Amino acid sequence: MLKLLKTLIESVDLTIYSYVKPAAVHRYSTHYKDLHQYVRVVTSAIEVYGKAWEIGTLIAKGKLGFKDSEVGSLIKDAVKASARFVELTALPEYHLILLPSMIAASYAIESSGYLDLNLYQKGIKSLYLYTNTDNTIAVYEVIRRSNSLLGKILGHASVTPGKIKTEGWSLRDLLDEIGKANVLAKTAVGMGPSASELSGLFVKKYLDTGDFNKATIKTYSPLFQTVTRINENLEVNSKDDLIRLLKLDNELVKKRISLNLLLPLLNESVFLGLLRLEFPRES
Repeated sequence: MLKLLKTLIESVDLTIYSYVKPAAVHRYSTHYKDLHQYVRVVTSAIEVYGKAWEIGTLIAKGKLGFKDSEVGSLIKDAVKASARFVELTALPEYHLILLPSMIAASYAIESSGYLDLNLYQKGIKSLYLYTNTDNTIAVYEVIRRSNSLLGKILGHASVTPGKIKTEGWSLRDLLDEIGKANVLAKTAVGMGPSASELSGLFVKKYLDTGDFNKATIKTYSPLFQTVTRINENLEVNSKDDLIRLLKLDNELVKKRISLNLLLPLLNESVFLGLLRLEFPRES
């Protein structure tokens, strides 16, 4: 468990403090001063992530089914545990993405001894599809009450607890509804580049350069391009690159464009990339 939690925290640190991520928080940002509050969103709920790890191992051992994971209740508990920092960052979505990721990663590693991406994908799909309506409602309510973009999207959508109950919505159904709003929401809830695919970019870049920060930016690039349609090289290899990207960052922020909603998906991808390095398949 400790190794997975350590890797999770390392992935959060890389996601937040890596090089320039235009329109999102980064180590050189002049727009987001207290970056540590983003890290605290996850670390303040670390006990819930420990429970998620335990659930993943129990599923791998056949002692629980995916439908018994109570993933919605875990997400609700995590948002409550990090309420102060969720309020500051407006990103309760961190738990919406990372808690299922922790369960699925634990399940995949416990089942195979390494991070089997096929098992990981099976775990994620099952967690979202087999959520009972009470768990879906728990997620709906905690996101709906938040002062976040996803909360505003749900506030304008024709979704109610009654509808979720009557129509038997799973968490996947809720994410599909959110994804109808715009390309940013659609990408953020996993209907763009997949975390498994992006983790491959992370691993390759790290093996090529030995630089985790460059690997994180390589992983962010497809997300950035998917949402903005800006085909910009985000790599920093010189002072000129840094200045160019800081200018782009300033331009986007002045236009009130924020891509912070992509941080949870980026974090999931980095988490998977680190786990692929920590738990490789032995040849």
